[in-house]
Amino acid sequence: MPLWCAFDGDADRLIAVDHTGAIIDGDYIMFIVGRYLNEKGLLNHGTVVSTVMSNLGFHSYSTFVL
Repeated sequence: MPLWCAFDGDADRLIAVDHTGAIIDGDYIMFIVGRYLNEKGLLNHGTVVSTVMSNLGFHSYSTFVL
């Protein structure tokens, strides 16, 4: 399935769009990558560190992992 990504001017943020046109925000991307890395045993104590700019969405997604 295709996934399109758009970066801001200095490429420190991105937003993705899936094959249906649904927007995948950065918090969900962080959740997906964190879950994958945790399943592979690649996270230190299963911890994902984010900035204060991360929002409640990431926290909501992360409750599904536990």
